[in-house]
Amino acid sequence: MNLTKVAAWSEIVSSVAILATLVYLGVQMQQNTAAMQAQSRQAMFEADREAITVWRNDPGLVLDFLAEEELSSERKIRLHSHLLAPMRNSEYQWFQYRNGVLDETAWRSYQNIVSLILGTKRTRKWWKQVGHMGFDREFVQIVDGLVEGQPYTDYYDKILALE
Repeated sequence: MNLTKVAAWSEIVSSVAILATLVYLGVQMQQNTAAMQAQSRQAMFEADREAITVWRNDPGLVLDFLAEEELSSERKIRLHSHLLAPMRNSEYQWFQYRNGVLDETAWRSYQNIVSLILGTKRTRKWWKQVGHMGFDREFVQIVDGLVEGQPYTDYYDKILALE
């Protein structure tokens, strides 16, 4: 075998090795992306479960959403803290969507939760007055677009009407 043939075979073997490496790296990236998405969804699920647990353990929070009377300072602080947590979770979900970790269908379902959280006169007033402070500007614009001009929800009234 002459040197030219050896060089040609070396190039072929090298090209095949490079192609195999690229295929392997592509598969690894897909698996890594799937793992990141699963971890992200798990974190969002845990945050949702925690919020539901808080509501279950303190139903007065939901009643504060609907209360017409002036709330005590203690109830205002409790409500503020409770609203801040799910809105931070929603901001995290939006970041995950924007970064391609969360798909559009999942993000749309989380937008519905934002509409429920800010679906009462009191919670919407909270958002306009202090809720959006410290949040990402783009996220605030998205939330404002979700609730601006929307009617208040009857979701909580339906919960209270359950028999």
